[in-house]
Amino acid sequence: MSNTIDKLKRKKKEKQAAINSNIPSTDVGVIRIGHYILNETLGTGSFGKVKKAYHQLTRHTVAIKIVNRTKIKQLDVVGKIRREIQNLRLFRHPHIIK
Repeated sequence: MSNTIDKLKRKKKEKQAAINSNIPSTDVGVIRIGHYILNETLGTGSFGKVKKAYHQLTRHTVAIKIVNRTKIKQLDVVGKIRREIQNLRLFRHPHIIK
């Protein structure tokens, strides 16, 4: 009986190892948002972080600002964030995406 259980455990480990070998190492622990793959943090502010990201379709490297909604509400700066978003929408530059 113990021999059968050992065989089943071994088969399960072999199967998992085969599955893991098919996953590229870059996919383990990768954070994706839509077609973006998030990489290292470029900066941290009082509201959130700016992360370096890669757009899979266009193959461009971009910066994505991630805002912590809870902190914004706690610090009562919703108006400032809205103004920042309005100002960013006015920017026209080849290096700034919408």
